[in-house]
Amino acid sequence: MLNQHNIAFAHYANPEPQGGYPEDAAVIATRTDGRVENRRANDDIDGGGMLAYQAEGNTIGPYQPPPLDEQKAALVSNAWADFSLRIEAGQVDVTTSAGTHPYGLDTVTQDNIQKVLLGVLTSSTPNPRAWTPKNALAPISVTHADIGVIASAIGAAYDAHIQAYLTHKTAIMALADQAAVDAYDVTSGYWPV
Repeated sequence: MLNQHNIAFAHYANPEPQGGYPEDAAVIATRTDGRVENRRANDDIDGGGMLAYQAEGNTIGPYQPPPLDEQKAALVSNAWADFSLRIEAGQVDVTTSAGTHPYGLDTVTQDNIQKVLLGVLTSSTPNPRAWTPKNALAPISVTHADIGVIASAIGAAYDAHIQAYLTHKTAIMALADQAAVDAYDVTSGYWPV
C-alpha cells in the first residue's frame, strides 16, 4: 500500500517541500526549462487510484489529470518554449563576399539585422560596413548585398522554425485521447536541423 510519501505531486507555483521529497517518491508532474512534464505513477493504492502529495504534506485524494483541452494547451505552450529555446541558441551559416560565417537566429541578431536593413534602405549605412558574426572576436566587412543575403538566410531559418511550431500545434490540437497526449513529444520531429 502506498501513502502520501510514495507519490509526489508538486504544483508548479509551490516550492519543493523542506528537506525534499522522499527518495521513493514518484514524480507525477514537474517543471523544467520552462516545459511542463506530466507523468502519472503506475502504482495504485489498494485499487483506489493514485494518492497525491502536496507541499504542505496533505493527502489530496486520487490524482485526476486535467481535461484534455488543458493538457493540449500546455503541450502547445511547451512547443512554443522549445521553439524559443531553439531560436535563441540557433544559428545559420551564410556565405557572403567575406566568406562563410555563422549568424545567430536570436532576438538580438534579428533586431540588429532589421536596423541595418533600414539603414541600407535609407542609404545611411556605409557600404561596406563592419559586422561581427556569431561567436567571432573581430568584425568582418560586408556589403549591402551581403546584408541582404544574411537577412534572407536568418529569415528563412526563423520561418522554418515557425512552420515547425505550427505543425506541432496542429498535431497537438488533433490529439484525441489521453494516451496520445501522454505520448506526444514536442522536442522531436518537424524541427529543422
